[in-house]
Amino acid sequence: MDYIPTGSIAMDYMLGEKGVLCGIPRGVITTIYGREGAGKSTFVASCMKQAQKLGLVGFANTELRFDPDYFGAQGVDIDQLTVIDLNYSAKIYGEQIGEALIALAKTGDYSMLVCDSIAALTPKRTADSDPGESNPGLRARLIKDIIERIISPLKNNNVALMFTSQRSSNFGAVGFGSSKYAMVGGNSVKFYSSVLLKIDYIGRVLDKTETPIGIESRITLQKNIGISWGKVQFKITDGLGIDVCRELLDYGDVVYRHGKGSYYYYGDPKTGEELKLANGAANAVQKLRDNPELLEALIKKQREILGESNDEPVVES
Repeated sequence: MDYIPTGSIAMDYMLGEKGVLCGIPRGVITTIYGREGAGKSTFVASCMKQAQKLGLVGFANTELRFDPDYFGAQGVDIDQLTVIDLNYSAKIYGEQIGEALIALAKTGDYSMLVCDSIAALTPKRTADSDPGESNPGLRARLIKDIIERIISPLKNNNVALMFTSQRSSNFGAVGFGSSKYAMVGGNSVKFYSSVLLKIDYIGRVLDKTETPIGIESRITLQKNIGISWGKVQFKITDGLGIDVCRELLDYGDVVYRHGKGSYYYYGDPKTGEELKLANGAANAVQKLRDNPELLEALIKKQREILGESNDEPVVES
């Protein structure tokens, strides 16, 4: 099976078998869900950036919140991105979005398709109904129909399909052990998703002046082709997305400190000689960002180390 890197070293490791770094599997469905502001769209953008190196990417903008500047800042090539907008006035409803995704999957030109989100995949009957009119189960049946028609083209053309979804209150939860929240979209999404990820907001990331510069998120692996458990915690920096520089510092293998010292060191990728990087985490991160060739070499080294490791694929700072 082929994979698309996520842009996070820890995520790629968790999604693969132990000792093998993988990513988002192609030919099947991956779903990520969680509360608002937890980093779903940022994670998707990071995957899209990597997927564009392998083929075209299609994006179903059902929430109508797609921001080209935001995605572009994270490395997504907007000019090479196929965007499908939900548009009632143009008679583009959830059914038409589904037809478009199926058509793109059949071309064989796309490495990844994204629907952000299935919670906003509105059927025509719902869009045309009066306020307060009840249409139970319409969205779930529409999603099930789209999934059953698209799974074959996904497999035949090696296309990764990624859904995002929100969580909703589970009013039917009764008794000990019942979850207060449920994923929007119906049971078919969980059934057909080969990878199911839950993302949670942990807290804010602050700079030296206590100014918020991003958030910290945790992804829990609930279903996977490889190992079916694990948690990964990473930082999302405003304007940059998943911060792989901070991830290297959290691992502490190729960029490290001695004892409780404040200086960060690294081993030269060519000679192995220990060299000083910078004093303090913020300066070390900035030094890595300013030296992309060094950063790529250290990322490659970290991946090699993980590939030889049997440790649990969890990174928490």
